[in-house]
Amino acid sequence: MLKKWFRAGAAALAILSVSAGVVGVGTVQAGPTDTIAKGAPWTSSITYQNVGTDPADVTIRFYPGGGASPVVYTRPTQLAAGAGTSLSVGSVTGIDQFGTQGSAVLEANSEIAATPVYLVSGGLAGRNVRPLSNGFKATDASATFLVPTVLNNVFETTSVVAVQNTEQEDITVTGTFYNAADTTAAPVVKTQNLGIGESWIIDASSIGLASGFNGSAVFTAVKVAGGDAKIVATSSEYSTTGSNASSFEGVPQGATKFFMPSALCGFGGEINIGAETAYAIQNSDLTQDATVKITYLNLDGTVNVTTSEFTIGAGQKKSALGCGGRGSDGLTPDSAAEIIGNGANFNGSAVIESTNGVKIVAIGKVTRAGLSTAFVGTADGKGAATLALPYIRWGTDADFNAGTRQRAFIAIQNIGTTDATNVAVKYQDKDGNTVATQTIATIAAGGAKQNSSPILANAFTDTTNNTFGEYSDGSFGGGVLVVGSTGSQLAATVRIQSGQPSTTLATGEDFSGISVGQ
Repeated sequence: MLKKWFRAGAAALAILSVSAGVVGVGTVQAGPTDTIAKGAPWTSSITYQNVGTDPADVTIRFYPGGGASPVVYTRPTQLAAGAGTSLSVGSVTGIDQFGTQGSAVLEANSEIAATPVYLVSGGLAGRNVRPLSNGFKATDASATFLVPTVLNNVFETTSVVAVQNTEQEDITVTGTFYNAADTTAAPVVKTQNLGIGESWIIDASSIGLASGFNGSAVFTAVKVAGGDAKIVATSSEYSTTGSNASSFEGVPQGATKFFMPSALCGFGGEINIGAETAYAIQNSDLTQDATVKITYLNLDGTVNVTTSEFTIGAGQKKSALGCGGRGSDGLTPDSAAEIIGNGANFNGSAVIESTNGVKIVAIGKVTRAGLSTAFVGTADGKGAATLALPYIRWGTDADFNAGTRQRAFIAIQNIGTTDATNVAVKYQDKDGNTVATQTIATIAAGGAKQNSSPILANAFTDTTNNTFGEYSDGSFGGGVLVVGSTGSQLAATVRIQSGQPSTTLATGEDFSGISVGQ
């Protein structure tokens, strides 16, 4: 059976960004400097893993937009079951017709998981910033897609959102942008027609949003010929003054509860210095307010602290900080009552819940300590017994500290109602061989999490240098399958970090575990 992955995306310098069987998210036009993320010469690659049981024949169709025919890339050899690899989009013959942005669809006769990786050659301001996000399965597409945070020149950041047509016919997409900073302002509404496989690339600075806009977006689609149409969406955020950048997927529908595998306060240092999570929470209901609370959990699942309830208006968003509470500006709490007291060096997980039954969506971000990451929370009931993590690396100390190689840190959360036992974290090389398995005896029910990494699992594809996903011939490729007990409901966030030259800080970005067999 042919399986399709989609991904909306943009890219720079005639290079298409793509992801997991997919389409890329990706960037904006090349700028005059290599120190500022917004406008830098971004490029991309697709990292993908065969998570099925049979060898996979893989084809990627790159769509330049404007009705032009796609550029078709077919992998020259089959990808073995369990194997992982990557494709530099710039190496695809004929891709130069794309200009600076486009989209793609990955097709295979076995189940594939993938993520796009965006990067600037040589890094930005000496920092190897590499935004990541997941591709979408065909079954993920929906007539409605939500993007919980959209920024235009606020917090020194601007969003670029990509919305892709997954239908085999032309569609019309409507985007409605809600201003969280001014809830009395009328939403900004824009429309765009899209051909087969094409993406609408929306730079928040050029569609009529006011400078300083801090809000969210809802996208809906219909077929030009009539009837609902299905789409997917991804957003990237770029610093307008520095090198920070991140990427995350949109969400097709809300739920009353979202699980966040990563919750940090002053991790690795003091409050306001060490890494800290921030959550952007959007009310997916366009007619009524949502009442929301957040419960922060220790590693064993016990409650660290619970926020007071707060209200999010219809279609609006609010932000919550891992150390300090919720702030409408995303930085400071709205009132002293919302300062919640996660202490320094807190490393746990969180559950974000709508207590009045109105559905919400949530994404997480990690800031401070050099990090600029983003990941999507997992809705209640949307966990899986098996998760694919297609992009896992572990570089040497020298390479990591120089910022030229990456290291993966995995947070696995149990979002089910029963304990997950004997969870196997299987590290697989580029040929599909399992080189090591870390077994986690128990992850408690209700949101507890445990951690894994190649170093914890003693998983090395090059035992001479003790690296994972790197090989002596200069090639790369390696991933993880997380396998829980039957009926387990697991979620995972992977943080890919790089060191920085001449500093103890690391830069990093997150992507989410991808369900297998669902």
